[in-house]
Amino acid sequence: MADEASENLVSPISIRNSDLTILVTDDSRTLRMMVESKLKEQGYGRVIVAENGQQALAMLRTERVDCLLCDWDMPVLNGYQVLVEMKHDPELKNIPFILVTAKATKNDILNAIKAGVDEYVVKPIQFPVLLRKILEVLVRRQQNRK
Repeated sequence: MADEASENLVSPISIRNSDLTILVTDDSRTLRMMVESKLKEQGYGRVIVAENGQQALAMLRTERVDCLLCDWDMPVLNGYQVLVEMKHDPELKNIPFILVTAKATKNDILNAIKAGVDEYVVKPIQFPVLLRKILEVLVRRQQNRK
């Protein structure tokens, strides 16, 4: 059933992972390395990493990024602050934002959705879920451009 859903997501639109850049932002080096490795295994052409929100915003402003995976609780600039900055910047506001966090209460999820995240992934990360959500936001973004 999950395979069927994935097929339905990509059938009308072609997504070439090798052409995409994913920015992984988390203060945990181990998590950044695991996610980067998994995305590269899946054929994502370019995976770049940041250890805090300030670095992420700098990269978003200088790199062509197709999707941001971002932790909520980080030093320097947290995920919420990154999201607010992105939503107020015409150049960044349409980049899909996937929140990756250990915060999993109903209230946490509702607050993140109200803030404007495109998707929500709970830690510990289940990679099939993360990969599906990345595909979903990329397909939605491509459909919105048409």
